Amino acid sequence: MNDKKYWIGFNLIKGIGAVRMQNLVAYFGDLESAWNADATLLAEAGLGAKLIEKLLAQEKM
Repeated sequence: MNDKKYWIGFNLIKGIGAVRMQNLVAYFGDLESAWNADATLLAEAGLGAKLIEKLLAQEKM
């Protein structure tokens, strides 16, 4: 699976770096699933409210 566009998207969000992306992949299985997850699942995966807000705003762009 090609996660390149999701990798780029996550890298545009201040506060999400390599370690958080590894944790998201470990939780969701791939970056695409993490990118498309709702706020509840992102919180369960360990992201805080501010990062979830940033991610959801980035997804809308």
